[in-house]
Amino acid sequence: MTIHRRQQRAEDKAAISFKSRSVSPKSEPSDKLARIACPQWRGASKLLLSLVCIYTFAIASGVDALSKSVSIETGLLVERWLSSGDFERRYLIYVPTTYRQGTAAPLVVVFHGGGGTSESIARTSRMHEIAEREGFITVYPNGLGRGGLSGRASWNTNSIAPVGWAERTGVDDVGFVAAVIKDVSKQIKIDSARIYAAGMSKGGMMAYHAACEMAGTFQAIAVVAGTLSSDKCPTNAPVAILHIHGTADENVPLDGGTGAFSARRANWPAVDRGLLLWRDINRCKAEPTIVFEGEDTICTSWTDCDKSAVVEVCLVDGGGHAWPGAEPAGWQIRRNIYVSQLFDASRFIWSFFTRHPQ
Repeated sequence: MTIHRRQQRAEDKAAISFKSRSVSPKSEPSDKLARIACPQWRGASKLLLSLVCIYTFAIASGVDALSKSVSIETGLLVERWLSSGDFERRYLIYVPTTYRQGTAAPLVVVFHGGGGTSESIARTSRMHEIAEREGFITVYPNGLGRGGLSGRASWNTNSIAPVGWAERTGVDDVGFVAAVIKDVSKQIKIDSARIYAAGMSKGGMMAYHAACEMAGTFQAIAVVAGTLSSDKCPTNAPVAILHIHGTADENVPLDGGTGAFSARRANWPAVDRGLLLWRDINRCKAEPTIVFEGEDTICTSWTDCDKSAVVEVCLVDGGGHAWPGAEPAGWQIRRNIYVSQLFDASRFIWSFFTRHPQ
């Protein structure tokens, strides 16, 4: 497919603070945590950055710094804990400063990739910065790793292959996601007609899995560099689908199978498999048409679907395993992976979500 070129990029420089009640430097190095917490200090040295942000955390958190019972505050990323299955689980929540108690707000759930954390996907997607401007609630759930540890975590997406620790152990991540939404809803009035999910890589697979298993919960999902990895999708409830993928992804190849950087024993299903399945679930009648042309990205959509639940795919020409618009990570730089700075996935995702209330 030919990719036409047109510039499409804008910077979001909102300064968002991070507040943690229980994350310690052992679980997230202080300078890395501080760079999420205090984006206005990104140019500072690691030592100065850490000292300033640690001092800010100490003043903000007070004597209950290790408490797992956290009141919701606005303008801060706050860590919360809950019991789910056999585990204590955590998530980050961001409530914008414009939120007014009693007003129904949209909710966006964002899943990190395999080996990631809530902090890593917050740093990559910066969806909470868009939330501050647009007025929605953002949560970043944390998966589980080997032994139940939340560092370098993953998700049970009922994958065909490869099967990870969470899948072998039978972790109930669908139950966890439902518990997170319920926990948030106890504190904040959520608009049930505007609940959305997004994720990258294994987190994108989790977004697909949640849409399949939690019928009626999500109005739309957005998947970045993932695929529908389970062997079934037991739902007939339409959900609008946005899928963003690089044509040169060597972790989760567009056409499926194993790429140069795929997980061991990986044999990923092709992206088309999930798109066509959701086209049928959503009962889309029209032939796919081009709906967006950017400088390095083109988006095609199946329309005329039940409940306007379109199925849209955006291909980044030459793009690797990445969240377009994010700052390239060290591993991406070392592997010479193209991370588009011309297509802002986070902004595009939110725009897509706004067009798909229930």
